[in-house]
Amino acid sequence: MKIRAYITHKLEENNSDCQDYFRIDSSRKKIAISDGVSQSIFSAKWAQMLVKEYTDSDCEDISTQLLNLQKQWQDFAQSELERLEKEGESTWMLENCLAEKQGAAATFCGIKIADDGKWIGYALGDSCLLEISEDNRILNFYPSVKKEFGNSPDYFDSFTEGKGKLCKISGKLSEGQKLLMVTDPFGELLFNKKNDNTESSYISKLLSLNSYEEFLALVDGLRTTEKMHNDDSTLVIVENDGLPSFEVEEKTLEHLLENEKEQTLLMKRQTNNVECMNRKGKFKAKNLPKCCQRCKHKNGVVNWVRNLFNEHK
Repeated sequence: MKIRAYITHKLEENNSDCQDYFRIDSSRKKIAISDGVSQSIFSAKWAQMLVKEYTDSDCEDISTQLLNLQKQWQDFAQSELERLEKEGESTWMLENCLAEKQGAAATFCGIKIADDGKWIGYALGDSCLLEISEDNRILNFYPSVKKEFGNSPDYFDSFTEGKGKLCKISGKLSEGQKLLMVTDPFGELLFNKKNDNTESSYISKLLSLNSYEEFLALVDGLRTTEKMHNDDSTLVIVENDGLPSFEVEEKTLEHLLENEKEQTLLMKRQTNNVECMNRKGKFKAKNLPKCCQRCKHKNGVVNWVRNLFNEHK
């Protein structure tokens, strides 16, 4: 199985703000995605907990572990409350949410793939799985969407039973066919294109991706030209190449957060070195890099800062 997985944040936000999460466990041959509902508290943490519990254990039906996960999330939220209080931060809003049991919400989709290509899984809300034919048509769309994507999807809740019924799904990934696991921006776009009978060309674009940079450029283009919803976006592509083992190419949220941390450190060094050059009278306009408006395109800036730091440290 050949697997590619990508994730990105909303426009004008950072990876640290991302509420989506995905994880692939090659040994258990499990894949899961989740989308934390933005209007809830610590939803990114809740999404991560759901995904990791599914992929990193022998659990098949994630709902059987819900009580245990809720307890873990509530302990985390309480520890965050105590930390904020010690730091002198305002906590009244968080206190009210916890007292009224208004916690986190997240959608979910997870599958386990057998060596023969058969797969079984569960889905809730608008984290979706799409079965794709050899000619890049959508064969099945899980969970089933009757009319349109809405603003209030089904979800798992960190205090209550949540909303909606977990959908059990299964199928077989034959050689030459594909599975797409996506959160709602891609799901809504492809659902609408399927209704227009034009999904094939868009799916072809997704399948042609060869790098994370190409994925980011595609997301930018779809947001601009197709009005794809500006939200955290996750895409996992599973292709049956005739081999049972997982061959994974991924850019996880952990990787992106580490890169973001490095970029922040380098930008701080940039500021220090600019001040140093100013004091020495060496700083000129030509020393300035051309910064793009989005952090994901700052590789040129980062390289410039690295060189500047090495030259003037």
